[in-house]
Amino acid sequence: RQIKITMDMILLAAGASTRFNSSKPKFLLPMPNNRLMFIDAIYPFIDQIDHVYVVVQQAHEDQYQVSDIAKAEFGDKISVICLPYITKGPAESAKLACEQIGDRAVFIKDCDSFFTASLPYGNFVCTTAWNKEDTSKSYVKDYNGLVEYVAEKEPISSNICVGGYGFASTRRYIDAYNTVAVNGEIYVSAVINAMLDKSDFSVVSVGKYVDVGVQERYDSVISNNG
Repeated sequence: RQIKITMDMILLAAGASTRFNSSKPKFLLPMPNNRLMFIDAIYPFIDQIDHVYVVVQQAHEDQYQVSDIAKAEFGDKISVICLPYITKGPAESAKLACEQIGDRAVFIKDCDSFFTASLPYGNFVCTTAWNKEDTSKSYVKDYNGLVEYVAEKEPISSNICVGGYGFASTRRYIDAYNTVAVNGEIYVSAVINAMLDKSDFSVVSVGKYVDVGVQERYDSVISNNG
């Protein structure tokens, strides 16, 4: 039996969806079970967390009423945080959400990956074994179950991040984010690497991993489960 711990989820759904050719943002696309992508991404963890914060663009909330969709599924256990602009990447979107919810333990998750895991308390990275030829992923180098480094698009190991990251403190996440100076898109992995000198991050192996982060993978999942 899974033990409930005190932790909130931040679900990142504020991207530009540039790798999709849909008129709708990708997080609102249907999955084979007829749930919307962002709803389906939450379900494996809904009993392990206290509250879900879905981070979206204000324009998407205005057009699609994401708050109504979310609350119809999860009631008062979910809130939507609307961002007025497109951020530099997932790490900044997460930072803006962290600033709104106060100092909490959080599980930061992508909206376009699916997996199962028993979530611990504290700092962690969710991983799975993967093909080292795939340079579209972020790879995790670890020693005795603790993260040593996370490399974007560089296969430094046979384990990848699956889009789930735990932080014991939103305040420490914000502090670390503010030390990361990166040109272009900023990933959560950069924040983790900035924290590794002073904080341990454990590796959490996941099951049933499915990635629909690009159009081809989404189409494949839909066609194989249709």
